[in-house]
Amino acid sequence: LKVPVMREGKVIGGVGTSIFLNDLSNILAEELKLSDDMVFYAVTAENEVALHSNAELILQENTDLPKNVVFKTSPLTGWRFALGFKD
Repeated sequence: LKVPVMREGKVIGGVGTSIFLNDLSNILAEELKLSDDMVFYAVTAENEVALHSNAELILQENTDLPKNVVFKTSPLTGWRFALGFKD
């Protein structure tokens, strides 16, 4: 994950970090305490699964993700964060 550092509308640098997506997904799944019929996930701007309540689905294509969800798109990353019921 990286973001530009801006000054007067110009990029003057960048800040980045490494995130272990499997670990983050497992932590979120534990903390959210969702019922068995619910799912959370995040999809990148390139349509790859970045986070999922089932960590085995990370970096897979999003063809089988539930479609009946509420979601919010991050203005920073372009990722879509979703929460819904399994199909």
